[in-house]
Amino acid sequence: MLDTVRIKEKLEKLASRDPKYKVFGAYAHKYVLFPRLSERTVSAFERKWRVTLPADYRQFLTELGNGGAGPSYGVFKLGEEGDSAAHSKPFRGGAFVRDPSKPFVHAKAWNLSRSVWKRKPETEGMTTAQEDRAWAAWDKKRTEDYWRGGVMNGALPICHLGCALRQWLVVSGRRAGEVWNDNRADDQGISPVKQGKRHIGFAEWYEGWLDASLRRRL
Repeated sequence: MLDTVRIKEKLEKLASRDPKYKVFGAYAHKYVLFPRLSERTVSAFERKWRVTLPADYRQFLTELGNGGAGPSYGVFKLGEEGDSAAHSKPFRGGAFVRDPSKPFVHAKAWNLSRSVWKRKPETEGMTTAQEDRAWAAWDKKRTEDYWRGGVMNGALPICHLGCALRQWLVVSGRRAGEVWNDNRADDQGISPVKQGKRHIGFAEWYEGWLDASLRRRL
């Protein structure tokens, strides 16, 4: 569970120590949390998407804020995604966030197989037109295998790290409560956020950002 008093104290201390927003992404959220959500609003979201939010994340939403100040460009509002906490929009289910109610199927880091990457075009000697066709075919295949919404079923995007890299919170299945990295934009697949060998949840993820930021020379 979150120690909300300790979190508030650390966040206030970090904001006072970093008035020029030197911590990466801080200029986007400025250490400000959005207004808290009511239990009724959170419950309505859970009914709509047929999920049960992890207890520490639910506590964050109802006792601290509906996103805002957090790792990188901040924590998204509940049910939203984008390139920063301040510039997010509701997701509606589809190619990116498809079905959070379905079990998250990954137990360890995942990426496309080597056989898929071997299909990446070798364009030496091709004309410009041939090269364009080869890359278009590769991009189509890569998108179908890599960016289909089902890859992240059972999870909600919670943070944008920049350059289309994100982090997700698992809400369904055996890994519910864990935070995972989404590095598909760098062709690096997805992987659990860890402390040592242990997968961590929302509370450790959030307070870990605070602690790491406070250790910086600002």
